[in-house]
Amino acid sequence: MKSKIGEGMLVFCIVVFIHFPTIVYGTQTQEVKTEGMISFTGTYEPIGAPEPKPPVHVVKPPSDGSSSLEKTFPQTNMITNTWWKSIGLSLLIIVVCWWGKALKNIYELKESRNEI
Repeated sequence: MKSKIGEGMLVFCIVVFIHFPTIVYGTQTQEVKTEGMISFTGTYEPIGAPEPKPPVHVVKPPSDGSSSLEKTFPQTNMITNTWWKSIGLSLLIIVVCWWGKALKNIYELKESRNEI
């Protein structure tokens, strides 16, 4: 009985952690002095004119058609579609239930053979 409760709690925890991910957004910025190296994303606005000067007309590199909007990397604060996660989780639950019933039937068959 305890193993069934433990298995049920394990499945419940997996479902909760996979199906309901925590989405966090940072809004506060703060200056921190450190001796290490920090990388950042954003726009850099230099003080003064750059040396050497950049070209006046920026030419876009030619596209060979291999890149498209569907093949982009995930961006910061990007919200993904949860339908695929829900379908996958449902399929996983169905397979685990089916596998558990198959193991139970095999166990009962072995028990009935041992009783004879």
